Amino acid sequence: MKSGAIFFEPTASVGAIAPTVYLPIRDGKFDTAGEGPVRGLYNVTVGGYDNDKSRVDNDGITHTEQLFPDYKFQLEIPPKENPMNIVVPEGKSGVAAKSR
Repeated sequence: MKSGAIFFEPTASVGAIAPTVYLPIRDGKFDTAGEGPVRGLYNVTVGGYDNDKSRVDNDGITHTEQLFPDYKFQLEIPPKENPMNIVVPEGKSGVAAKSR
């Protein structure tokens, strides 16, 4: 997918100080280098958007069409040195996003 967002919400098993992380997806990639999730189990939500079909309403608010309903799942976040590839299964959207 060209653009979207990925949201990492820590489960109780990660601990109270684990960050909740929202990252944009641009050109099929998201960057966890800055404030990415720490190692552990997270609830993950992926959304994909079609910027080519964006429209601005009379109030000046931009609306962007979703490519598919939010895809939700749990994921064990690996140590920082390991890349993550997240694929939204066929039938959900058929698109993928990779961390850089």
